[in-house]
Amino acid sequence: MFKILFLSIKQLLKNNKSIVLITVFGIIISIILVVFSYGFTYYLEAKTQEETFTEEYLRISLYSTYNALFADKEWSYDNRKKAIDNELVKKKDVLDILCQFPAEMQDRIEYVEMGVKFKGDVAEDNMIDSAILHSRTFFRIQDSRIVSSNLSGIAKSLLTDGRYFTKEEEDEGSLVCIDCRYSLKSVSKFYIGNYYDENGNPVKDIKLAEKYLKTKNGTYIIDGKEYRCIGSFNGTFSIPIVPVSTLDNNVYITELFIKFSNPIVRNDYETISNMFQKKYGDIVTVFPLNIPEAVTARFSNTLLVICLLIAFLSGSITAFIYQYLLQRSSRTFRIYRLCGMSAEQVRLLCFAEFISLQVFSVLIGLLGYHFIIMPILDKSLVYLSDAYNPANYIKLAALYLAISLSIVIFMMNSEEMRNTWVNM
Repeated sequence: MFKILFLSIKQLLKNNKSIVLITVFGIIISIILVVFSYGFTYYLEAKTQEETFTEEYLRISLYSTYNALFADKEWSYDNRKKAIDNELVKKKDVLDILCQFPAEMQDRIEYVEMGVKFKGDVAEDNMIDSAILHSRTFFRIQDSRIVSSNLSGIAKSLLTDGRYFTKEEEDEGSLVCIDCRYSLKSVSKFYIGNYYDENGNPVKDIKLAEKYLKTKNGTYIIDGKEYRCIGSFNGTFSIPIVPVSTLDNNVYITELFIKFSNPIVRNDYETISNMFQKKYGDIVTVFPLNIPEAVTARFSNTLLVICLLIAFLSGSITAFIYQYLLQRSSRTFRIYRLCGMSAEQVRLLCFAEFISLQVFSVLIGLLGYHFIIMPILDKSLVYLSDAYNPANYIKLAALYLAISLSIVIFMMNSEEMRNTWVNM
């Protein structure tokens, strides 16, 4: 049977090459229209959802042990100390990546909040290590340079006394700082419980954090530098906030909070994620946002209805082209009948012939769309690729084939076509 099918297709190509090529081309275009309509409708819905998205903060973790308070037992003190000694997530490298952001994105970033950890600040207690031994600094990116944070207006509502850094202090690296509203002792109790004995003396490795207590001179010693306190911040950071320009390039960066002036879009998220993961791999975690990723069941049904209509129209056109081929092949059918084939066998052969053309053309269409057309479209229709996965491709191909074959079966059983291979 397969040999006869092969010979039949070969004969069809020989006698009707141009029409067969038109049929194959029509099927390829049809399946591309079906899968594109599915993706484009998905894209329109995702863009509608994106317009209601209001998230303006993006969090990036750059220290694999930073979330140690949620970690399992494998993150022992020795493992964490070894990790921070070997990790190379340092200030200079992180700032270099930020300065490589596209100019349009830099203009939309209001400020960056950066978590800092100093070498040697690894506590045995995971929660002290994560919640206490960290500092913060703020800045902006302008013309691919790190400049003052411009937070004086926002800071006024958070300062309990004193003032925020001036632009000159931030840009020039003045050794000034803003401490937290709470003392280290109250912060430690707030975060991790009571790490002091009944006499108020520190126990365990809370002593490691006490080097960041205010000195008798009213200053703070941070990473070997003496900072003058100019205000207090309404927050619970244990180590005072300092200007980014005062930090050495080799300090560790634990995390980033990037504040945009308007809601984050998919291109922003993917650009930032790709840049950091290319540099740091598994060390970095760009926290997911609630940007549209999938559609609801109701919307999936809408997509299928749209694709069903398109598949019906394109399948009908293909079937009628094939009907013309069958009518052109009536002489071949007569030869088959004279050779002893029944009308049912001839019809089955034609049906198998059509299936072969359909499956071949659909595969070519899907491969061409996925590897050639979609990468081009996805640059402007950023949600398009999210609509597709192997299961969806199979469903769409099956839908198109089922409709086309149903039309062909109906056509082959019509009175006109029945006369083509029965009354010979």
